[in-house]
Amino acid sequence: MAKEFKIVYTDHLRLRLKLRGIPKALPKQIWMESTERYLDRATGHLVAVLACQIKERVKQFALSYDEKEGVVQLRAYPDINSLRGGSPILQRSSPLAG
Repeated sequence: MAKEFKIVYTDHLRLRLKLRGIPKALPKQIWMESTERYLDRATGHLVAVLACQIKERVKQFALSYDEKEGVVQLRAYPDINSLRGGSPILQRSSPLAG
């Protein structure tokens, strides 16, 4: 049986979604469906990446998040390009065990 999590959006993430016109459900979708995950060693946050279709274009989206005691706090991630090219502060992480 898969573990259940309470999903919480940070205020900063809500603001970025509104400013960019991105659907509110997208961060949760990225967190749930991503198979490409990283650990940001500088901040300790986990990062999920997923290709999604938005406004008739497929784009790569990254989302940083924290998991603690059954709560997942979804955060914004500033630069998906830092995931490509072997950033020294990011290391591959395993997908969620479910």
